Amino acid sequence: MSRHRLVKGLDLEDELTDFAGGDGDDDYEDGAETEMTEEDKVQMQRCTTQVRNAFDPNMPPLSDKEIQDSLWYYYYDVGKTVHWLQGVWVVLYRATCKLVNISIREAFEYQAKQE
Repeated sequence: MSRHRLVKGLDLEDELTDFAGGDGDDDYEDGAETEMTEEDKVQMQRCTTQVRNAFDPNMPPLSDKEIQDSLWYYYYDVGKTVHWLQGVWVVLYRATCKLVNISIREAFEYQAKQE
């Protein structure tokens, strides 16, 4: 029980400040946006094009934001991004087909008729 009293009496702000190695004010506070360098922007555009080219043109389009958020998360790894986005697309497409009570094949056939 004595350990509980020690933890209960801790000053979290003081402990976190000591852990952070300063007064807690740094560039990475919650909600702070990080600016992309020119090199990041060029790499993001190049990778976005590569990801877009990896998808079947008959698939519903992905937005640049969806692609770029995934690229940022996977540190510009095109292969991992494509794999994740394809998985998400399949799950969402299947869910949509179930929602409107049609098979995936019927959905593709309908999409082909529209083009």
